[in-house]
Amino acid sequence: MGNSLSILANPRTPRKSSWIISRSKSLEYPFVRPIQVSIPARQLYTDMIIQLDSGYDGNGGLITYEAVKEHLEMNDCIVPSEELVCLCLNGQELRSKGIITLRWKGEGFRKIFRTTFHVIKGEFLPFQMLLGAKALHEHGILKFAGFGGRAVHPKKSTEEKSTEKNRREEHRKKAAANDKKVSADKSAQKKSSPKDDSKKIP
Repeated sequence: MGNSLSILANPRTPRKSSWIISRSKSLEYPFVRPIQVSIPARQLYTDMIIQLDSGYDGNGGLITYEAVKEHLEMNDCIVPSEELVCLCLNGQELRSKGIITLRWKGEGFRKIFRTTFHVIKGEFLPFQMLLGAKALHEHGILKFAGFGGRAVHPKKSTEEKSTEKNRREEHRKKAAANDKKVSADKSAQKKSSPKDDSKKIP
């Protein structure tokens, strides 16, 4: 079994009821983010917590049966499919009791993702929802600022900063020269234009 969840082997990861995390508290865990999941039958979105774990390289993601039944109230939407999903680094096996396809989005954002999740039944699972490596890549999650954070831009090198500074200075000089030329042309036009003598009385 190639899949392994690093989250179950990390002692610093919150465990029992780990998904009950406040919005401010979630900022302490950069790979634990608040999202909103669509509940079509109720025509609304509900708050959930999702964890990003590249250690799981299966298709889609994982969601607990408790979250589907108690929180989303969508257990009737589960498509039965018993299978071994992955073997965690601590030796625990995670078995799927079915799959469910959900529409969700980052809190406060408009972009909507559509993901199929394996429904996992078990006690004290350290996640409510989880996205693996393939889903992260497919959705471009680490590139898209869809979790209430700011887009991360790569730092520029000293050479790039110097080039940009020189470009701006060159642009400023060209703009100043153009303004000077326009001013000189206007001045020349005023001097060369004939005086209006139509109002003079002979």
